Amino acid sequence: RVGSRRLRVALRCFESLFPESELNQILRHLRRATQTLGDIRTLDVNLQLLRRAAKRLPVSTAAAQRKLTGELLADRVRQLHDWRELQQTFAMSHFEARIRAMVMKPRPLSDRRMLDDAREFIARRRRVARKRFKQNADLHKLRISVKRYRYALETGAAVFRVVPAERVHAVEALQDALGEMHDLEVLLDFLRGC
Repeated sequence: RVGSRRLRVALRCFESLFPESELNQILRHLRRATQTLGDIRTLDVNLQLLRRAAKRLPVSTAAAQRKLTGELLADRVRQLHDWRELQQTFAMSHFEARIRAMVMKPRPLSDRRMLDDAREFIARRRRVARKRFKQNADLHKLRISVKRYRYALETGAAVFRVVPAERVHAVEALQDALGEMHDLEVLLDFLRGC
């Protein structure tokens, strides 16, 4: 899941190197993989948080907890089935080979242009994250913009051999805190719907 998200950001960072139609199709498939795996992760997090909370809940709620856990596990089985089907679709369409071919045969661009494109992409990601933070945007949107900014920083560091370690660590810490808050919000939303 995280790998697909990182790849999407990296491809966007250097999108001028790739044919637009092929890039858009690959990004669409990667979004689908990320979404499917994200649904599984949400169920895993809910199960983990529910199990931790169960230790503090009264014994009288045990039957309801078991029922809820059973429902989550059944949903997880369905989601895993969807993921396996998606993997088969990717295998039949030679998805990984298409990504490799696209990345290994980029359009020729000058190093200066690549650096400028990457610099502008990272700056845009930073502006979006700052804007959402200043506007007190909803937590999920802020969290996603911080992730994209971090992945853009890491992509730039990997490609250009620049290590903005302090900035990456600060963004990682913010991302971790936002992630923990988001996980709890997702569980609360789920519990409210029961």
